[in-house]
Amino acid sequence: MQLAFSLPCSRGQVVGRHCYNMLFFRSEERVREWCAAHGYPIRPLVTMDQLWTLATTWYSTRLQENSRRPQPDEMRAIFAGLGLGGDFWDPQSDTFGYP
Repeated sequence: MQLAFSLPCSRGQVVGRHCYNMLFFRSEERVREWCAAHGYPIRPLVTMDQLWTLATTWYSTRLQENSRRPQPDEMRAIFAGLGLGGDFWDPQSDTFGYP
């Protein structure tokens, strides 16, 4: 199973907006078909294992009183640890031309 994000990381500042744009597919082939049919560029894909590790790392302190959202440098480190690099995963990048 593959997860496709239609918005880059820098556009996911509002969690609901980012979650709304996560699309699950059975295979990379299905992702390519869907993108072609809907006029979306193909974005980096995330496996279920990467997604699980991302979620458990990102939210590991949520039950602590002083929990906070990861800062941009922490986000980059989390993504890099999962092999997710480049401008798409940079929380401060604006190279994808979204309004």
